Amino acid sequence: MTDKSGRPGRKPILDEPLKQFSISLAESQHQALRIIAASRGQSLSSVVRDATSFYLRWLKGIPEEMHTLIVISEEVIRSCKSSPGNKHMLTELFVEVGELARALLESEDPQRAREECIKVAAAAIRIYEEGDVSFSDNRETS
Repeated sequence: MTDKSGRPGRKPILDEPLKQFSISLAESQHQALRIIAASRGQSLSSVVRDATSFYLRWLKGIPEEMHTLIVISEEVIRSCKSSPGNKHMLTELFVEVGELARALLESEDPQRAREECIKVAAAAIRIYEEGDVSFSDNRETS
């Protein structure tokens, strides 16, 4: 393949038929995920997150048992972005434990309790990694 000047050029990463096929496949997957979300009564972003997590595990060959660690890691990252710094982390952990207790006592949906478990684990990991500046002997990051 040559460019306009006649020199050898790079071959496009995706030729036009493959590009069109990839777009069509992505649109089909998106539609399927919307249908799954509606049938489960979940948000599209939640289903996309689950599907993406599954796909990444499949690509990397991560055993099914490791899924929980991936989900916790994602929650730690989300938590760090939404609440940067390590001030009042112990309070945050207690809040999450309270929400877990409420989910276990009041909710008939076991998924809600599982989601709260992930948040409790993420808060505990943040304390382990970052400490809590509210206590003088811990590292300060904010």
